[in-house]
Amino acid sequence: METVLHVITGLGLGGAESQLFHFVTSDTSRKHHVVSLMHEGVFGPRLKEQDIAVTCLHMPAGKISFAGMRQLYRLVRSMRPDYVQTWMYHADLVGGLMAQLAGARNIFWGLHNTNVDPSRTAWRTRFVVRLCALVSGFVPRRILSCSSAGVDVHAALGYRRDKLVVAHNGYDFEAFKPDEAARQQLRQQWGIGDDTVLLGTVGRYHPQKDHENLLQALAKAGDGLGDWRCVFAGTGLSADNPWLMSSVEKYGLAEKVILLGPRPDIPDIMNAMDINVLPSAFGEAFPNVLVEAMATGVPCVTTDVGDSAVIVDEYGIVVPPSDADALATAIGQMASQKQDAAAWSSRKASCRNFVTSRFSQEAMIQRYASVWAGDIQHG
Repeated sequence: METVLHVITGLGLGGAESQLFHFVTSDTSRKHHVVSLMHEGVFGPRLKEQDIAVTCLHMPAGKISFAGMRQLYRLVRSMRPDYVQTWMYHADLVGGLMAQLAGARNIFWGLHNTNVDPSRTAWRTRFVVRLCALVSGFVPRRILSCSSAGVDVHAALGYRRDKLVVAHNGYDFEAFKPDEAARQQLRQQWGIGDDTVLLGTVGRYHPQKDHENLLQALAKAGDGLGDWRCVFAGTGLSADNPWLMSSVEKYGLAEKVILLGPRPDIPDIMNAMDINVLPSAFGEAFPNVLVEAMATGVPCVTTDVGDSAVIVDEYGIVVPPSDADALATAIGQMASQKQDAAAWSSRKASCRNFVTSRFSQEAMIQRYASVWAGDIQHG
């Protein structure tokens, strides 16, 4: 059985971390070992529960320790994996170089970001990106980007374009699927009837997610939506966030928004929604939340970040980032379509059919395996 050593910056909550977890727990044809440069985070214990070996190097956030590099070097030397797959910038650099020094030759990097804007990215991360670009010609055999947008961005930053390959994320469509019982239970809990348009957004409170843009758009859409509410789910999206509450009050939306904070029942929350909104301003590569929402049969309105347009295709609406007027118009257009029950039901079914046919976990595993085996050279 082939062995794969995965090196990731950390195992906290995040898109790349979630993708790694589902990848290694779904791929039973290979033996996987996961290394975190930092700590176990959220996914470390879950991986161990699935009998996946986990090694933590306990490096400080954003820093590199000699002890951690030595431990990784010794692990690669003793394990001699068939493939080394790294995830995220710091892991690409540290994991790639240590694996190469330890004698590994089948080294593959992973890209899960599309923005290194100096005004929005820490200088340490930008420095690591520059170093990665410099060594991209001789450390990795291939560089797997979860989005087409990521390929273009990193090629412009100096990464070897001929080594860049698109490998879209994969998803568990048994976890995210239509569930009428879950929909009704949560809507009843929130006091929301079937005729109310329930919008929703899922993602941590962070400038990248641009919740201010969404709140402003909701205020602009206003009465044109009829009877509506909007749920906010994610870390920091709760009433104890003074900055968020200030914006909610500023736009007069206190009676319209439901702040849930971090929740473990995201599939149920998505089922309760009528429309999912991704208002991000920058930095998204392949937004998981769009695929997950569409898999539950929920149409999406999204800003044009990363591969959002590729994901929603003709089944959603895409608008420019940080344009509250355009976002408000799109939300209104999508909400109005709910009035035609037959057309709305067809759209919901088409959303799920589209993403399940293109972005399955099996498809992602096969794509990675093909790149590792050298069957896919570029593109």
